[in-house]
Amino acid sequence: MAGFSDADASFQIRYTKKDHMKIRIGTSYVLEQRKELYEEDYKNILLEIAKIFNTKLYIINRKSGHSYYRIVVSSKSSLNLVLNYFDNHKLLSSKYLDYKDWSIVTRLFISNIHLLDENKLNILDIKNRINSKRTEFN
Repeated sequence: MAGFSDADASFQIRYTKKDHMKIRIGTSYVLEQRKELYEEDYKNILLEIAKIFNTKLYIINRKSGHSYYRIVVSSKSSLNLVLNYFDNHKLLSSKYLDYKDWSIVTRLFISNIHLLDENKLNILDIKNRINSKRTEFN
């Protein structure tokens, strides 16, 4: 599962604030793989991964005409399963650094302390330095 994640997953942080609305913060783990990309269909493996994280396997169709398998983990109980897995099965790419940063925010989210003023700026800083925005790799 770590290998699938190194290649095709992302650790996402949502931080939204619109006008006078309350700030919304959440995290998710998303694994997405194109159906037609490989000769062998990985549906059964992805179904097992979805089961491990107590979520569903979706099939989505993009405007490009390609279909993708997609697993989205966003509930607190399932995010805890993701944390437990990746704390014990290390990623081998720079995605490991994204996971480490994401895990900080996810633990705040699960503990219900993510909306404390002292955590909001830290979360926004982390969001703005992971995934494609990462510039430090040490």
